[in-house]
Amino acid sequence: MPEAAPDSLRLSPHVIAAREELTENLSRWADLVWTADPWTIAAEIVQIRRKFVVDAIQHAAQEDGWPLDRLATHLAVVAHGGFGRGDLAAYSDTDLLFLLGGPFRKKLATTIAAILRELVDIGLNVGHYALTPRQLIGLAGKDPVVFTSLCEAKFLWGNNALFAQTKAALRLWTAVCRSRLYHGILRARQEERERYGETVYLNEPSVKRSEGALRDLHMIRWLSALQSGNPNFASLVARGILRSEDVSLLEDAWSFLLRVRQAMHLHLGRPTDLLTRAEQVYLAEKFGFRRREGLLPAELFMREYFRHTYTISRCVHVAAEATAPYARAKRALQILLGKKLGPDWVVSQGRILPTTRGQRRLKQSLEAVLEFVHAAMECNAETDALVWELIRSAHSQQVSPPTPRAKSLFWAILDRPVRLGEVLSRLHEAGILEQFVPGLNRAKGLLQFNQYHKYTVDRHCLRAVDWAASLRMEPGLLGEVYRQLPRKAVLHLALLMHDLGKGFEEDHSQVARRLAEEAASFLSLPAEDAEDLVFLVERHLLMNHLAFRRDSGDEHLVVQFAVEVGSVERLSMLFILTAADLAAVGPGGWNSWKADVLAELYQRAHRHLTGEVASAPPESYVRQQLEAVQKWLGPSAESPFFASQLAHLPATYLSATPAWRVAEDLRLLARLRRNEVHVEVTWHPQRETVSILLATNEAIGPGIFHKLVGAISSEGFEILAADIHTLHDGWVIDRVEARDPDYPGQPPAERLTNLADKIRQSVRIPGPVDFRFRQSWFMRPASRPTVAAAKTRVQTSNRISPNFTVIDVFAVDRPGLLFTLAKTLFEMGLSVARARIGTYLDQVVDVFYVTDQNGLPITDDAKLEEIRNRLLTAAEALPK
Repeated sequence: MPEAAPDSLRLSPHVIAAREELTENLSRWADLVWTADPWTIAAEIVQIRRKFVVDAIQHAAQEDGWPLDRLATHLAVVAHGGFGRGDLAAYSDTDLLFLLGGPFRKKLATTIAAILRELVDIGLNVGHYALTPRQLIGLAGKDPVVFTSLCEAKFLWGNNALFAQTKAALRLWTAVCRSRLYHGILRARQEERERYGETVYLNEPSVKRSEGALRDLHMIRWLSALQSGNPNFASLVARGILRSEDVSLLEDAWSFLLRVRQAMHLHLGRPTDLLTRAEQVYLAEKFGFRRREGLLPAELFMREYFRHTYTISRCVHVAAEATAPYARAKRALQILLGKKLGPDWVVSQGRILPTTRGQRRLKQSLEAVLEFVHAAMECNAETDALVWELIRSAHSQQVSPPTPRAKSLFWAILDRPVRLGEVLSRLHEAGILEQFVPGLNRAKGLLQFNQYHKYTVDRHCLRAVDWAASLRMEPGLLGEVYRQLPRKAVLHLALLMHDLGKGFEEDHSQVARRLAEEAASFLSLPAEDAEDLVFLVERHLLMNHLAFRRDSGDEHLVVQFAVEVGSVERLSMLFILTAADLAAVGPGGWNSWKADVLAELYQRAHRHLTGEVASAPPESYVRQQLEAVQKWLGPSAESPFFASQLAHLPATYLSATPAWRVAEDLRLLARLRRNEVHVEVTWHPQRETVSILLATNEAIGPGIFHKLVGAISSEGFEILAADIHTLHDGWVIDRVEARDPDYPGQPPAERLTNLADKIRQSVRIPGPVDFRFRQSWFMRPASRPTVAAAKTRVQTSNRISPNFTVIDVFAVDRPGLLFTLAKTLFEMGLSVARARIGTYLDQVVDVFYVTDQNGLPITDDAKLEEIRNRLLTAAEALPK
């Protein structure tokens, strides 16, 4: 027989019964959550937890020998946080305050420990304070987290008079500490937003902590408690801070978010607040959203979500501005004593405010709004939430079209980088920006259902503008190019519109082109501005694709790119647009490696367009490179090994590699034996990447490329790019640029050593090699969408390069994908000459330049179809 469990691990019959009751209720709520009122479920959750708490108190009192009436004299048990407020989900914390009112603190501590132990045994997550009234009041006056947790506390059991007296004293002390608490609440909430998302429009928001989520709704109530002592919306209405219609919208938003959070808890069976893409798809279906207007159910569901969170965000910022200590008096003094900008605007302490006359004009005239914005940008002054609420109330339902003067003012605003991102976001939130930008209204709150975009379409475009405008103060090439642009408004509008074609079945660049043409006509742009705007919007991926999906070392392609762009100014705008587009996808979207790749392509195309390099044929460029390599080698270039290699160096290798590096590569190969494997792994702090160099000879065994990428990927590194070159007589020189997602900075030296050893061992293994791939933190299967946009596609082309067949594989990234593709190419007898690897704006794209066993492109249609099918099958066979 198994050994009996010790007494401390045995559960009492009443705990077992409570666990069963909780399990039964969880199962029942999981069925009800899709149709029932969320507040009904929340009330039941509160009720059953209250029952468990009271029962636990009685059991603990009996165990410790307390008469219940005596214990109730010395103790008040209080629900606080979400438990006190009543907006609970199934796995929310049970927050308790034990208010100690007697001299028996040690004995009370023993009883409280027994109460908590029973609640945890039942299966509740319990947080608690055990404090005297004096300790509680002192702590709440200093710590805004304690104050916000207690300001909506509800009595559960014990000495109600003790609780009432403490609450009254706490209210008096709060009035004394109001300024400190106000600033502490704002600071704590800002830190939380910075961690969980400072915009409403995140593709994967936290239902509790992101901008506009439940925490902001609670914050409105906390600010009300600071202002009036009552944590409710009605107090703010009474003071003219919120309107009654705002309260109705807030209550609807609260119900919606509570329902979503309850559904997430009950579906996943655990406490969670992150609304992942997979969960959006599931909830949209369960809540009855159906595809319409070309939008997926999940996209429609999230539009509803964003509608509610925007309302909360708007109201919390208005409440924060209006409840600041001495807010009205300070505002009146700023208007009275500030610097007058004519009769309508005043600048004081870095903030621009409207006078009484200015407020009237802002309500009446869209032109006045744009004048106000333009004035704020000219003097680099902040605008506040109260002014924007006045503007939104007056203009969000604008019916009449903007006047020619309003259009002229809008164009002038677009041409100024100072605070441009901020004011465009404000105009967008007020419903004004979409009056000037076709397609923006449809893109509002529109998800980007892929793995890499963090923001919705509209927020991504606005962030791209903001990032580009920030270059005005940046050193380096990007900043220099941006500052020299004479027509910044064209670039800024192109950034604002480049992705507005998303959400249609048609290619988004073509839809965006039509929207750009409409915008140019609406704004009456000059022909040159209109032409450049349409080009930038329609071809916004051109430079990105060449830099990261094609062999940008091929001078043919660089010349074609320069010719298609057509002018230095347009090239400069496309350079900035491409960088901003990458940077605005989210954290990690922009890094030094991408900056270097784009800068190199920009400078090479720039030389062609400016005539610094005559449009010499690529053969001439290759000859120049070869001569430069010979100079770097010096007299040794005449030796048999070097002479043989120089006579057969591939043009792609010479075009893509600096001459000095080619010479170093050849020297390295000259020192190697044919059965030797040389590996170097180097950390580059400027690019924050790891560079891997492999030098060997094909005599070591076939399939070197798939073994190399398999070794790198199986160690958890993310491959960004690969340059694969096979030289004369079977000599191999491969370079791979990779990122280590396990370390934000330099990886440990031991990790890089282990990677080098793994590559050497793998390449030496005869025949194909299989690897095991671990799941990295940045690849969360649960967060990936299961929608058509994520399907794998394989394309082949013989038009891009005269010497190679180019294979593009579009797929959702997962461990082992690149290895599987490379191994499949090897098994089909194809040689990979070059590869461009990485994750891009919309999905992963792996590009291979391949030849057959005779070193020729594949021209047979049947063979090309076989390649497509084999790669598609191999990629789709991997778990997503």
